[in-house]
Amino acid sequence: MIKIKPFKNRILLKYLDNPKTTKGGLIIPDTVSKTDILGFTNKGEIIAIGGDVDKKEFKIGDIVFFRRTDPINVKLGGKDTEDGREIKYLLIKDEEILGKIK
Repeated sequence: MIKIKPFKNRILLKYLDNPKTTKGGLIIPDTVSKTDILGFTNKGEIIAIGGDVDKKEFKIGDIVFFRRTDPINVKLGGKDTEDGREIKYLLIKDEEILGKIK
């Protein structure tokens, strides 16, 4: 996999899709899976952080929800191990992150 180091106040996120099936195997239709149980539509895991980002506030591995105003889609290759779909990455500004999920 290619490694990316974001510049300035940018953060590289691995986009986290809402699950399409339950643990019991029930299929969740797209009309229901638009948001997760907390109501967040745009969740991601922080993969890399730019030099101007506050390291006290954001850490690699944090799960965050964010505004999707002007994300840059990044293709790094790689498939999701669970269902074979391509992993989606986004490069966003730190101010687009609305909060962390703990």
